[in-house]
Amino acid sequence: MDPYEGHLVIFSDAGFSGNHQHIFRTMPYIGDDLNDQMSSFVVLSGVWRFYIDAGPRHDSLTGNKDGYGPGLYPWVEANDVGVTND
Repeated sequence: MDPYEGHLVIFSDAGFSGNHQHIFRTMPYIGDDLNDQMSSFVVLSGVWRFYIDAGPRHDSLTGNKDGYGPGLYPWVEANDVGVTND
C-alpha cells in the first residue's frame, strides 16, 4: 500500500497562519497539537473530508460530504467551505 494518499496542510488560524501540520494520509485523530484548532487549510493533492470527533463517524462529518480537492481554503466557516471552526 502506498503510504502517500495526498497532501493537506492545516493551520490553527485563518489566512494560513499560526501553527500548522502537513498530513499525507487518513488520520483517525489529528493529535493533541492541533486538535480542535483548524481554522484554514490548503489541499495540495487528494480529496479530504473533515470530522468534528475522532473516528471517522458519519454523524461527526463537517462540511462537504464529498470532500475538498486541491485549493486554498483561508477560512473554514466561509459559505463555500462550511467546515466547523476549531
